[in-house]
This record gives sequence, C-alpha cells and structure tokens, in this order.
Amino acid sequence: KSIELSHKALNIAQKHKLLKEEAEVLLDLSGFYNKQRKYDTALESAQKALVIAKKLKNPRLEYRALGMLRDIYQKQGKYQKALEFAQKVYALVQKENLGLYKITTLTYLSESYLNLGDTVKAESAAKQALNIAKKSRNYNGEVLGLLRLTQVYKFQGKYEEGIETAQKSLQISRQNKFFIGEIAASVLLSEIYEQLGNYQKVIAVAQPYIIQARKINQRDKEAQLLINLGNAYRVIGEYTKSKQLIEQGLKIARDLKNPSLELIGLNNLGSYYSSIKDYQKALELTQQSLKIAKKLESPPLLISPQFSLGDIYSSLGDYQKSRDYY
Repeated sequence: KSIELSHKALNIAQKHKLLKEEAEVLLDLSGFYNKQRKYDTALESAQKALVIAKKLKNPRLEYRALGMLRDIYQKQGKYQKALEFAQKVYALVQKENLGLYKITTLTYLSESYLNLGDTVKAESAAKQALNIAKKSRNYNGEVLGLLRLTQVYKFQGKYEEGIETAQKSLQISRQNKFFIGEIAASVLLSEIYEQLGNYQKVIAVAQPYIIQARKINQRDKEAQLLINLGNAYRVIGEYTKSKQLIEQGLKIARDLKNPSLELIGLNNLGSYYSSIKDYQKALELTQQSLKIAKKLESPPLLISPQFSLGDIYSSLGDYQKSRDYY
C-alpha cells in the first residue's frame, strides 16, 4: 500500500516538476524496496534521487541518497561498495559541515572498515563517533559508537574491553528505552561470551532477547540470537534444541537474503553435525559457508568456516587438509 501511494505521489511530483519532492519520494520507495530485498529496484530509485539531489545542490537530500545506496550494498554483502559510499557520505558531511549526521556517518565507516578486516580504521572511526556523542549528550549516538567499538574489540580478541563497552551500551539503551540498541548489545555480548566459552552466560543473555527482537521486527538480530543460543546448547550437549534453534536462525537469514548471516548459520549447523559425528554433512554445510564467505571478500567472515573445516578434516584423519585450513 505504501509503495502504491508513493508511486502516485511520484507521478504528481514528476508531472508538476517538483524535483525536491520527486527525490524524497524516490528515496522512500528505495527504502521500501530495500526492506522487501528488491535490491536492483531499490538501487535504481536511490540513484535517480542522487542525480536530482546533486542537480538541486541539496546536501541533505544527497546525504540521504548516498546513505541509502550504502545500506543497500551493505545488506547485499557488497562490502567494498558499501565502504565506497560510506566514504562519500563522510566526505559530504565534512564538506557541507553537516555536524548532525557525523555520528551516524562515522559508525557507517567503522562498520565498513571492520567488514573488510581493517580494525585500526574501524576502531578510530568508532571512537570518533563515541567522543562526539558524549560531548553532545546524544545517548543513541553513544550507544551506536559503543556497539561499533564492541564489534572491533570482539574481532581483535579484546574480550574484557568488549564486554565493558557492550554492557555500557546495554545500560544506556535500557535507560533511554532504545530497544534496538538493547537487542544489538545482547547479540554482541552473547558472541563474546561464546568466544570465552561461557555458554551459560550466552544462554542467559540471548534467550530473553529473542522474543523482544521478534516483537519489534528485528529479524536479523533474532536470527543471530537464535544461532548463538543454538550453538551454546550444542556445546552443552542439548543437540535437539540446538539443531532447531540454528535451523530457525538460518531460515530467517535466507528469508532476508542476508549472505553474512546465512554463512554463520551454515557454519554453526555444520558444527552441530560435527558434534554428532556426521562429518560428511558437516563438511557439506561448512563448505557452503566458506563459499559464501569467499564471495563476500570479508576477512572476518572467512575465519570461522576455515577453522571449522580444519576441525572436521582433523576428525576425519586428513591432517594435511586440516593444517591447510587452520
């Protein structure tokens, strides 16, 4: 219905040559198509809006269009293109002195750098965003900066620092009823506790937030929590529950056409089959996971499936292949 009404508005704007309104409606349409995972149509609308924004020399419209393009590429797992547009957004914000958007822009950059394995730049951008948010008392911005910093610390193996920043973001989110921030913090906390081997804490953190994520339609976060929880149950030997949870998370990842989530789900399902000693099934699923990771060209996403394949080949007695993957 929203798309239908937006197309009517677009026709009126085009008929009367209302360029600003046309660009705004095109961006609304791009957002709707992006949510429906119709990425080509979403890109087309955002690109048209960007052309109009530049023609009008309207920096705020240009900011929206560039940000939309970054988000579309990010959702498709095209991380190099997402970084390219994050850098364009940042350059625009600097040039036009759009201070209001600086925190969000820096978190875009941090996310993109981390996806490509550049933890130094990712950490720098996250800290800049966090400092600006603190100075301006922007609590939601502070949460975003803390979340990005937590992701960096997790990847760097600085787990104590990661727990500290995640707990801070969780606390601020609760105080300000920022539910999306609260759920995102729970995802990261559960992942760090998993890395530390504290599976009871993974369960304690992940389980209550699955329902919350579902209530506010944060399906990607719901999938991550389901997979994290399923993996924790696998390690403590509750295999039936583990398989059900991981498969639920994988199904959501596929419904969302989210390749990075899908490969995580496949890798964890492979670990489940490895745990019940069905190594051929484990191999099949983990190789699928690695194939997706290679397509995404994201170093952080390559680590888990390669490590899992090392474990599987070791269990099969093929120590040369095991060493190759390790």
